[in-house]
Amino acid sequence: KDATATHLIISSECSYFPVLVRRMSAVITPGQPERGEGYEPFFGLNEAPFSLAPDPRFLFASASHSAALAQVAYALQRREPLVVITGEIGTGKTLLCRTVLQRLRRKTFLSVINDPLLERDDLLKQMLQDFGVISKDRTKLTEVSRHDLIQTLHAFLRSLAPIQAHAVVVIDEAQHLQPDVLEQIRLLSNTDDERGTLLQVILVGQTDLEPLLSRPELRQLQQRVSRRLRLEPLDSHEVQTYIEHRLALARDGKPLRQAPGTIELARELAEWAGTNAGVAFTPDAIHAVSRLSGGLPRVINLLCDRSLEEAYASRLRIIDRPLIHAAARALGVGEQTAPTSTPANLNATARSTQVGPDESLWTVTRSESEAPDKTVQPADEPVPVGLSARTRPAAAPRVAR
Repeated sequence: KDATATHLIISSECSYFPVLVRRMSAVITPGQPERGEGYEPFFGLNEAPFSLAPDPRFLFASASHSAALAQVAYALQRREPLVVITGEIGTGKTLLCRTVLQRLRRKTFLSVINDPLLERDDLLKQMLQDFGVISKDRTKLTEVSRHDLIQTLHAFLRSLAPIQAHAVVVIDEAQHLQPDVLEQIRLLSNTDDERGTLLQVILVGQTDLEPLLSRPELRQLQQRVSRRLRLEPLDSHEVQTYIEHRLALARDGKPLRQAPGTIELARELAEWAGTNAGVAFTPDAIHAVSRLSGGLPRVINLLCDRSLEEAYASRLRIIDRPLIHAAARALGVGEQTAPTSTPANLNATARSTQVGPDESLWTVTRSESEAPDKTVQPADEPVPVGLSARTRPAAAPRVAR
């Protein structure tokens, strides 16, 4: 009568004894979604379109990301020693790196360092473990000196030359690296053969990484940096395309074709369908997302995901401005503005990219060790999109220190 049942628990060491178990029932208000049900089936989606997980399938080819991806791939192909990628929080640096890693050649040994607070010895051990040189079982590791670790790594790198292989180290959140660790990285990157360096290093971090690299004691490291890439936030048009891109991938498993009028047609069809599965963002909603997020993909994902939850709770298929503002209030997101370059960032680079209205918004600079008139691309090698004659960066006046 009181919704309580008696169960018997059997134990090998004791007798039977009764346990009271109360059955609980949930009350669901008509018209409201069940707590455990997601909004994806309601909108005709096969997966969450705005997940924060860095899934390379959802990489959006903005002007900034496309150029950076082409530049990193080209640097790896040319065996350049050190590449630096910076960007504001939430610009998609980790997603970009995972996309690059998926496209590495088969004869590439990879080490990904996600903990930038490692000491020099721990960094060397992590690299050797990722390369398969030493065991990952900590109980099997013996006490060795730093000299032994370095010699073991050098021997491994030299063994790659006969098989035409090389190694890549990607260090995330590199703005937290200590100067002595950065100096150790520079020394390791000096190992090379006639084709180039055998250990390529990609430093990925927030904008604080550039002031760190500009320290006087790290000027030798600066001279090893072959490319500096910066990811920029999305502009208002890219925000609209980004939203439609992720919705199409979550719905059909392939990106939306960007023919003229495709986005507008999808929105009109969603409005006409009424109760049929589908979802569309109004122009006012997209403008609100762009303004509130400052063009940062991570904040865009948060706002869009929460607005879809709000729309699902009300059984709405059109996302308008009030839903976006409701999502922003729930997330505590205020209006943001795109970050601007600081003098510190300008002093940390020797060159900057000059682009037109239709060109990439990314910035690439080279180390001061390269001569301004030095040919970057040999005549017998193909030039990628990021280095075409139309977008080749022009030399800027050297900044006095």
